[in-house]
Amino acid sequence: MTKKSLSDQTRAKNPAELHISPFMNTFQAAEYLLLSSKTLEKMRWFGNGPRYRKHAANVVYHIDDLKTWSASTQRNSTSE
Repeated sequence: MTKKSLSDQTRAKNPAELHISPFMNTFQAAEYLLLSSKTLEKMRWFGNGPRYRKHAANVVYHIDDLKTWSASTQRNSTSE
């Protein structure tokens, strides 16, 4: 019997049983939005980025807030 890798074990479980946090740190959120973390930090400073939360000293982004912000930036043409 061979040992399963961690990714094999994770895939074998029902996704509903896995606890995956809906929160991301700045680096993770920037990667999700295809931005640099520096750009996301600047957007946070100027107030024109996605909503964020402070959990103690940690800045975190909820996945729903990232999706909402991304949808709000949708355009139909370059003239908008």
